[in-house]
Amino acid sequence: MTCSISATHKPSSPSTRRKPAPSSRGNNKQGPGAHCRQTPTKPGTMSQKRAAFGSFHSDNVEDMIKDDGWKPPAEPADVASPAEASTPAAVEFGRKAKDLFLLDPDWVFVNHGAFGSPLRTSFESANRWRVHAERQPLRFIDRELFPHMVRSLKLMSKTIDCKPTDLALVPNATLALNAVFDSVPLTSKDSIFYLDCTYNSVKKMIRAACERTGATHVQKDLPFPLPAGSEKDAIVQTVESSLPEGCKLAVFDQVTSNEGLVMPVRELVEACHRRNILVLIDAAHGLGCVDSFAVSGIGAEYVAGNCHKWYSSVRGAGFLYVNHERLGSIAGVHEA
Repeated sequence: MTCSISATHKPSSPSTRRKPAPSSRGNNKQGPGAHCRQTPTKPGTMSQKRAAFGSFHSDNVEDMIKDDGWKPPAEPADVASPAEASTPAAVEFGRKAKDLFLLDPDWVFVNHGAFGSPLRTSFESANRWRVHAERQPLRFIDRELFPHMVRSLKLMSKTIDCKPTDLALVPNATLALNAVFDSVPLTSKDSIFYLDCTYNSVKKMIRAACERTGATHVQKDLPFPLPAGSEKDAIVQTVESSLPEGCKLAVFDQVTSNEGLVMPVRELVEACHRRNILVLIDAAHGLGCVDSFAVSGIGAEYVAGNCHKWYSSVRGAGFLYVNHERLGSIAGVHEA
């Protein structure tokens, strides 16, 4: 069969990337817009099983994710962390904890919420992976990358308590949030509800989605200062009394960026579900900040988060959880 790749084609996610199959004519190089001919395969052969990945020599990613008995590949010897470099289970806060990071020892750094600061072990591990990849780029990308990505995804699903089939690894929460706003079907009769403490760039995403679809965006101000001792009730009551008719989607932070307010997301989700409203939780500050972070305990249809902030990973690591019943409606994200 004949296959082609357009010069403008951009893959929607790492798990579905394709590249041209190798040319059967000597050393012809396949570039954008080139055509390649794939040799027909017999049913049940390994070539057929890998057909979804072009010439990538990996089993199907979706099959690996779904298979509970799948065995992950061993971590390469040149990537494994030295025993002496492991992070201690218990950390004494203060100056001693600063040694776990690469931070300037003369500064007291408190703003992990902006761009984070990776643990020294995370930073060094990421560098070892980069060196490992560059020693044999073709072998790594063509044969090793996808199984290791599946391994990471399955480990992450256990960390945040969800099925691996319902999770996607993404560069950051911003991409995850945009994927949701591009996926929820909105009309001029619908509205998106959010609070005044919603992160400003998320407000811009909401407004852009409404401008694109004709929907209405509805912002509600929280009463600050919140009544001491009954903050949770005040937030929930404010939201319940303000949800507009025709509301299709409600967006809440798990931890607000500017105020550092931990929101009662479970109660807010339940209030919205009583009105058949979908809920998107912006958990950019959740993982590593709140106790026992678990998407199963939130109950929302969508949860977007970062790993580089309070979880102290290197930058470029985030996630999007989608309720299993909603997987078919989530749109692929295309870079601009």
